[in-house]
Amino acid sequence: MTGRFSRYVEKVFSLARLAANQRDGRDKPQIPTCAVFLCVLMMNAMRLRSLNALEGELRLAGRWEKIVGKRKPSADSLARIVALMDCDPLRDALSEVNHRMRRKKILGDSPWALRFVDLDAHEFFPSRKRYCPQCCRREIIVGKKGKKRKVTEFYHRAVVAHLTGFSLPVVLDVEPILAGEGEIAAAKRLLQRLMQRYARFFDAVQGDALYWEAPLLDLCRKHGKHLLAVLKDNNPALLADAQALLSGQPDLVREDEDGRHVRYWDQEEFTSGAAATPVRVVRTEETWTRNERVAGRTIQTRQVSNWFWATSIPKSTIPARQLARIGHERWKIENSVFNALARDWAMDHCYHHQPAAILNFLLILFIAHILVACFHSRNLKKQARRIYSTLISLADAIRCGIVLLKARDIPWARAPASPPNA
Repeated sequence: MTGRFSRYVEKVFSLARLAANQRDGRDKPQIPTCAVFLCVLMMNAMRLRSLNALEGELRLAGRWEKIVGKRKPSADSLARIVALMDCDPLRDALSEVNHRMRRKKILGDSPWALRFVDLDAHEFFPSRKRYCPQCCRREIIVGKKGKKRKVTEFYHRAVVAHLTGFSLPVVLDVEPILAGEGEIAAAKRLLQRLMQRYARFFDAVQGDALYWEAPLLDLCRKHGKHLLAVLKDNNPALLADAQALLSGQPDLVREDEDGRHVRYWDQEEFTSGAAATPVRVVRTEETWTRNERVAGRTIQTRQVSNWFWATSIPKSTIPARQLARIGHERWKIENSVFNALARDWAMDHCYHHQPAAILNFLLILFIAHILVACFHSRNLKKQARRIYSTLISLADAIRCGIVLLKARDIPWARAPASPPNA
């Protein structure tokens, strides 16, 4: 399976060229940067989960030489070199992989009239002892009653851009949140870069309530993009107007596929709040029955939730029912990206506590995860997908297959040597 995976990623994504384009700050490197990139990429593709585990695999003779060459780095060298790597070629590699997914019809068409990119922040490896100059910090209360004390906790955060509405995970980019900085400041830097690298890749941006603010809305409109965000108390004027005007007879009443009874209100021309120009607000009231097991008996309780969404998307483009579904779809970034990668692919593992290393390890992880997902969905036959039903089982098969690997199975092993570092 390792050879088959290597041939696929080379044929479809030109992995050897992407690896050869990586560079770092070393003057006369003994270990090529492309070898370090391939080591970390295959470590993530095989779910080895730590640099020490990777070093243990690299020490086994006759296995990894076909993938990374004869000079194999140690765990300390990997951490040091990744920290020196330039993040721009890694972002270029991630962008190239995503664009090839679209050109080769791996993504397919969007289920909606517009393509949406979701921006959301994630927190990485909080610690009370280990920190760096770019760590965020907060005060927390620990201890039992009567012995409580305040301690400082350090952590890293980053804003991740994820394409919404597709079965495959499509992470576009990531931007670290600096110490003392808000999420929106990092999101604006990320969005500016997305406009350059993925200008025609998406049509609208969506996020939680923090993202509904005038500068971000103006930035989206400047580049011809729409904005969709949850409307909450951080925009009190617009929320108050929406609650007053969207309280009468609903515009639409429907029963969803999951049994929820939903009422929709949809109105344009709201002028209060952060927006300088009129915007649209959609309200939904969702009612459903929740089954709970209490003392050996099943008890049904009635649940009601109200949602408000503010957007610059007109009614003629996307109706209220579809817009509400898109608004709920953004939660998939928590499950398909953050939770899945943190639980199964060691995204929350700190390989090296240095800001550049943290960012570079994340970018390589996103590339590896996309490559494994594409290989699973587009290269494996239906019978093989019954055996390797999950990406985890496929990653384990790629790891086991390295024992049977031959030189002819690795396309870049026969390629000419990569150019020296810039």
